[in-house]
Amino acid sequence: MTMLDYHVSFPNPDDHLIHVSLTFSVPCSGTVSLSLPVWIPGSYLVREFARHLSALSVTITSKKGSARRSFAEKVAKNRWTIARVAAGDRVTVCYTVWAYDLSVREAFLSSDRALLNGTSLFVVPESSLDVPCRVTFEAVVAYPEWTVATTLCPETVDARGFGTYTARNYHELVDTPVTIGPLRRLGFTVAGVAHELVCTGAEIPFDEARLIADLKRICQAQADFFGTVPFSRYLFHLHLTDDGYGGLEHRCSSVLLAARCDLPWVGMGEASADYLKLLGLFSHEYFHAWVVKRLRPRAYQRYDYFREQPTTLLWLFEGWTAYYDNLFLRRAGIIDDVAYLRLLSEDLTRVLKNPGNQVQPLADASFDAWIKFYRPHAHSASLFANYYTLGALVACALDWQLRLRGSSLDAVLLELWHRYGRDEQGVSEREIFAAVARHGGPRLARWLLKQVATAQPEPLTKLAHRLGLEVEVERDTLPDLGVRWEEQERNAGRLLVAQVLAGGAGERAGLAPRDEVIAVERVRVTLSDWEPLLRRYRPGDTVSLHFFREGVLRECRVTLGEPAIKAVRLTMRQRLTPSVAARRRAWFTAQAGENEMGKRWVQESDGRTSPTTTPSSAK
Repeated sequence: MTMLDYHVSFPNPDDHLIHVSLTFSVPCSGTVSLSLPVWIPGSYLVREFARHLSALSVTITSKKGSARRSFAEKVAKNRWTIARVAAGDRVTVCYTVWAYDLSVREAFLSSDRALLNGTSLFVVPESSLDVPCRVTFEAVVAYPEWTVATTLCPETVDARGFGTYTARNYHELVDTPVTIGPLRRLGFTVAGVAHELVCTGAEIPFDEARLIADLKRICQAQADFFGTVPFSRYLFHLHLTDDGYGGLEHRCSSVLLAARCDLPWVGMGEASADYLKLLGLFSHEYFHAWVVKRLRPRAYQRYDYFREQPTTLLWLFEGWTAYYDNLFLRRAGIIDDVAYLRLLSEDLTRVLKNPGNQVQPLADASFDAWIKFYRPHAHSASLFANYYTLGALVACALDWQLRLRGSSLDAVLLELWHRYGRDEQGVSEREIFAAVARHGGPRLARWLLKQVATAQPEPLTKLAHRLGLEVEVERDTLPDLGVRWEEQERNAGRLLVAQVLAGGAGERAGLAPRDEVIAVERVRVTLSDWEPLLRRYRPGDTVSLHFFREGVLRECRVTLGEPAIKAVRLTMRQRLTPSVAARRRAWFTAQAGENEMGKRWVQESDGRTSPTTTPSSAK
């Protein structure tokens, strides 16, 4: 096959149906097999995109020009075969995709906008993933204000961006999202490379100048860190709704979903918590352009879109990225030391509140993302580790220990980038631990292996003093029942159990998810008087609870536990030795020579030169 030719149209955006056709020439006679991906890289769950595909039809045009209708037999959930095709025939496959997924992972179409992710749209002939692709987007006559935003290479397009684009292969096609609609476009330049932010759904006024200025500082800080910008253009697709949050990285772009109230307003002053969350999302997805899209697990050198493709390394590729996303807000000068520690403290609090972070090893959490992380249930908090937040804390602890040994996580990451990411060779777990050993010694590499291969308590609190930090733990004022309530039912005034935490008072008493607590010591209790009533008891007191389970009234005896952790705070000690003060300052701001340190280690291990500094061995 010399070219895969796709055509995309939207006859009626209100019905949320995207019409797609694929035309290609058949190189040899026989049977043609077509498949649609089941997942999108960056979101590790089989999402069964084929469930939205319908009305598939086939037309075959012979070399002589005669056309005939054919039949595609569905042989698997996402696979079709077309029999009795002759060499040189032109095959056209037409189908529709129902597109109303309010996320960053699939396709969405309405009278307001369209978001196109190729893995949920484009069927592909088997063994044709490396064939060049052409895709044409047809303009919607009823919406003359709509324009197209994408980093696909334009071939023949009009002033609004509708027309034909090309991709080197199927991989590039499905890794390049497209936003169509009434777009607000904001541009800036970093390291001589054009960057653009396109917004849909803003609706309300916001401080465009501040958003772009802050975003540019983040991008510049990351470009300076890696010493290169590995793309010729970058595009942020920002889709704003009333209440949404999420992001997905791509090779030269990213898709972000956020609440429109997260945007900064003119005269806002100090950045709000919601705005910082949005900037952290930008930082996270942009960082992925280096880490995940280019420096990636060797297992992902070539994506298999048609089945699960697990890796044990998400604790690095998502966890380290989650560590650096907020750290770059500090290094870019958007927040100060205190604000950064507040964000780090929030991650620490989340980890300590979920018992599962001490049950499931990080490597297992990475490998099982396909069946666990993306499919949470009522007991997930007690069983599953979060490779984002716990992975970020382990990355921070590793960074601190490397700095105690004269190096840093910056240097390790930059070595991995220069050795395995810049040329996209892919990296293995063994090579990651070897890089840590080179910078921090074999003992530190063994410490990291233990942290990810076995379930361990979070490591930050024991190390905080080495960076001149204090750890403050705030506990609730009430004895702990060891359950979490359904938030929607709380709004309705009901005390309905959402989660029963492992090892807590509720678990020992036999409470279960969906139990509705209605009385304490035979006294009726509602949301409004739950806390005043519970305040009359102390940890260790045993009380009776009445609750409904599946409509049946039940009773149990509960021995209340110690107050639960409410928040953990990292604060800065003011009286420090010069060495500790310097270490903390270098962590917050990064050293200008870190990039060169990473390069030196690559050169030294290749036998070309020797490092000018050598980290001491671990104690």
